[in-house]
Amino acid sequence: MPGLLSPLTRAVTYTRWLHLLASSVVPFVCAAIWPGLNSPSPDDWVIAVVPVPLALLAAMVPVVRRAEGLQARLMLFPGPHARVRSDADQGVSAVPSASLRDRARTAVWLVLRLEAGLIVALVTGQGMAFSLTFTGAALGRADVADPIVRLPGTGWAYGLLVPVIVLLTVAVAVGAGALMAMAARRLLGPSAKERLAELEERTERMLEHNRIARELHDSIGHALTLAVVQAGAARTAADPEFTDRALETVEETGRAALEDLERVLMVLREIPPPLGSRPA
Repeated sequence: MPGLLSPLTRAVTYTRWLHLLASSVVPFVCAAIWPGLNSPSPDDWVIAVVPVPLALLAAMVPVVRRAEGLQARLMLFPGPHARVRSDADQGVSAVPSASLRDRARTAVWLVLRLEAGLIVALVTGQGMAFSLTFTGAALGRADVADPIVRLPGTGWAYGLLVPVIVLLTVAVAVGAGALMAMAARRLLGPSAKERLAELEERTERMLEHNRIARELHDSIGHALTLAVVQAGAARTAADPEFTDRALETVEETGRAALEDLERVLMVLREIPPPLGSRPA
């Protein structure tokens, strides 16, 4: 039982729910203009079709893919402080469309988001209506809300159905949110060109790291070897002047090694992070 209720305690459940509800605004705005919303009827299902051409046109704008990618990163996947970590940033791209294939994938994503959001919005609305109706029926009133199914009467037993309706509504939202997260990785994920560019950048970064490691090994290794030899010679020498020169050499060598180390650390700080971890 605690496992079934765990989605209720996760913030990503509600951000995904909000992501879906936000996309349902477009169909309802279209329906408010034409053909209008009165009561549920077969004619009202045209609201699932009217926004599709608008979504296809919007997908042709390159920056729309970037906006959808950013929204998906922020709302469909757990954040850095979540109890369940996610590697979503590696699977969802946040760059404008660069090819016809990117635009086609964006179009499929927008249509899917519109339809899924509309379904979740309708289920959420009816879930609230049934919850209010069952609550009213348990208190002796059956006209509190206007669900798609009328109740035959009233009675306290209807109150037992309220938690069931709430849990079913949440379950639909959780399932739809999980499906949208999976679809986001496939439809908003990086293209083959972006993956190739990321691979080339990662290869260049590894080569640079290897070069820096070799330089650091040669510089620090030489300095430490020289310091050990000079320190050993100074300890065994009886000449104070030779000892002073040896200690001076150790000091200069150590100072040069520190300068090399600081230079290498500065270079490492200037190396950009991977594409997946860059802020968009």
